[in-house]
Amino acid sequence: MRTLYCGFAVALLLSGGAAQAQTADMNGAFFLKPDLAHRILPPATNMSRHSRLPRLARVAVDDRTHEIAIVVRRQKQRFVGGRWGGSDQPVSSAALSQSRMVLMTFEDRIPLAERLTLRAGFQGMKLSNRGANVTSLGSNERLRTRDWFMPRVAIGWRPGADLDLMIDYRETLTGYGETGRTGPMGLTREDFRTWSRNFRPERHRRLRFDADWLPAADLGVKVTAFQGRLDDRLLFTDHGYMPVDGGSARLLGAAVSISHRLSSKWHWSMRYGATQLKRTEGGSATEQSMTVQAGWNSGPWSATLSGTRSSRPALWHEATELRGPMHVMGELRYEIAGLDRTPLSVALRLTDSDRLASNALLRNDRSGIAHATDQARGLMLNVACNW
Repeated sequence: MRTLYCGFAVALLLSGGAAQAQTADMNGAFFLKPDLAHRILPPATNMSRHSRLPRLARVAVDDRTHEIAIVVRRQKQRFVGGRWGGSDQPVSSAALSQSRMVLMTFEDRIPLAERLTLRAGFQGMKLSNRGANVTSLGSNERLRTRDWFMPRVAIGWRPGADLDLMIDYRETLTGYGETGRTGPMGLTREDFRTWSRNFRPERHRRLRFDADWLPAADLGVKVTAFQGRLDDRLLFTDHGYMPVDGGSARLLGAAVSISHRLSSKWHWSMRYGATQLKRTEGGSATEQSMTVQAGWNSGPWSATLSGTRSSRPALWHEATELRGPMHVMGELRYEIAGLDRTPLSVALRLTDSDRLASNALLRNDRSGIAHATDQARGLMLNVACNW
C-alpha cells in the first residue's frame, strides 16, 4: 500500500518555500497456528469385531494463534521552493535540503490464556537531514538520529465483560526532521556545529497502567497511572522552526476520564490529570490539566471540539512562548471508508498545544519526526489519499 500525503497549514508559522513529500508504507502480517493432534474416538456400534484399531481423527488442540505484524515506513521530504541568492537558475538536487526517515515496527500478539494477551515487539528508526544548514549544502555533513531497538511490551487482561486491565512499557524516539519542509537553518558553520553536538532527540521511557470500566453500555470510566522518564524535550522557537531543548525529567502521574455517548451521533468526555516532575537539572514541579470534549459523527462526516485548562509547562525554554491556561482544539473530518483502507480523508484542524511534558509522555505516539506545526496555534488542512 502506498500513501500520498498533502498538507496545507495556515498558522502563525510561515514558510517561504515548498516541499515535496514521498511516503511509502510496507506492512505485512502472518499467523502461526498450533499443530493438529490426534484424538481417539470411541468405537462405533456397527464396527466390525475383527477391527484392531479404533478410529483416529485430526482435531485442533487450540484455535488461538500468534499474530505477527511487521511494518516498514519510509518517508522522504525535499525542499524545492528556495532560490539561493535570488537567482532564478535551477538548483542541483545534490544541493537541496531533504529529510529521510525509515521506521520499522515488529510486534507479536501471543494469547496466554482465554482472557490474557501479551503483545511484545520493538521499533527501530533512522532519521537523516541533508543540508540542514546553509553552510552544509552540497556537502556530506548531515544531522542524524538513529536507534534500531526501542522495546515495547503490553499485557492485557479482561476479568469481566465490563472491565479491561492493561499494563505496558514502551520506548519512543522523536527527532528533528523539518529540513525537508522548511529548508536549511541560517547559522554560521561554527554555530551549527556547536548546536549539532549539543542537540539530542526527544526520548520517552514509560510504564503505564490502564483500567477501563463500562458501568453502562453508553458510559465509560478510565483510570490511568504512569511513571517514566522524558529526556531532552524537543520544542520549537515561536514563529519559527528552530528546535530547542526544554530539559529532562522523571514523571509520576495519574489521570481519570469519563466518556458518555448521548446518542448514535453525539458523545462527550471529561478528563483530569496531575503529574509530579523531578527535573534532571534540579527542582520539581507539578503539571495539571482539565479537558472537556464534545464529538459528533454522521456517515463519512465527524467533528470534535475540546477545551483544556492547564498549568504552566514544567519543561520549557526561554525562546518559547508561555501561553495562557486555556487551549481550544477542534477537527472537522470527511472520510471515505474502504474494505481495508481509507481511500480519501480530508481534515480541517484547529491546533493549540498545551506543551505539557506529562501529556506528551502519556500519549501513545509512535516514533518519528517532531513537526513545528504540531506545537503551533493555527488552522491546518490535511488531505490523505491511499491506493
